[in-house]
Amino acid sequence: MKKVIAVPLIALFGLFALSGSALTASGCSNSKPEFCSDVENLKGSIKELVNIQVNSNTINQVQTDFDAVQRDADAAVQSAREDFPQESQSLEDSINNTRDAIEGLPSSPSTEQYIALGVQVVALGTAAKDFQDAASSACN
Repeated sequence: MKKVIAVPLIALFGLFALSGSALTASGCSNSKPEFCSDVENLKGSIKELVNIQVNSNTINQVQTDFDAVQRDADAAVQSAREDFPQESQSLEDSINNTRDAIEGLPSSPSTEQYIALGVQVVALGTAAKDFQDAASSACN
């Protein structure tokens, strides 16, 4: 049964990894606005979230990795909110939705619950990519 669960979750995280790889396509240098380094930090923490290995510790690892994403997203949003209000709000909303999805999981999630979490993580990746794309004009 775990193999059946692993395939959809890995596939969904794979989709997120593809969207997350776009986050690394352009970066920010140190001579740019403060939010550029915050965006770089967010990209790094998102990479950790998408490299989840499905096993008995998956939920704990997702929570740990998500905590880092949330911390880095909060910093990026704080520093870039004035410049990118729409993207900042979208990223905050996605962080909140992902947190709710993680906190709502039981200790032994069903296949459907893993899939729902994977979908939410993909949505978070999209919001993070949109945020990074908006910031890239000032960071390149």
